[in-house]
Order: sequence, then structure tokens, then C-alpha cells
Amino acid sequence: GIKRHLAVDINGFPQAIHITRANVSDRDGASAMLALHAEHLKNIRSALVDGGYTSTNFAIDVKTNLKATVQVA
Repeated sequence: GIKRHLAVDINGFPQAIHITRANVSDRDGASAMLALHAEHLKNIRSALVDGGYTSTNFAIDVKTNLKATVQVA
């Protein structure tokens, strides 16, 4: 199987897409997506995520790659 990791804007339009195997965790897939698309996502200041992304390592990845903060919904 596969997983699709998406970054969408406030209107729900896709801004970045990364596809991984199903055995990759959501956080790892999202971190890889942010690293690969950091230049395209450089205007992001805050990332709104669900509870599956509550991790200090993920927040550090977001801060490192996008210079943004993470808000857990």
C-alpha cells in the first residue's frame, strides 16, 4: 500500500504532496515532505496538524525546514 502526505493551504488546495509506502509513519512522511518542498512552502508561518503529529521531533523538523510553528488541533 501507499500513503499520501499533503500540505494544503487555508482553502484546502494542495501545496505539497509526498507519496510513501504504507509502512512509513505519518510523522516521518510529513517530515520528508516538508524537507523536499521547503522552498515552495517558505511562506508558511504556522502548521495546523492533528493529534497524530504531536512530537517534539516533528515540531523541530517544521521549525528547521519552514521556520514555522506547529499547532495541534
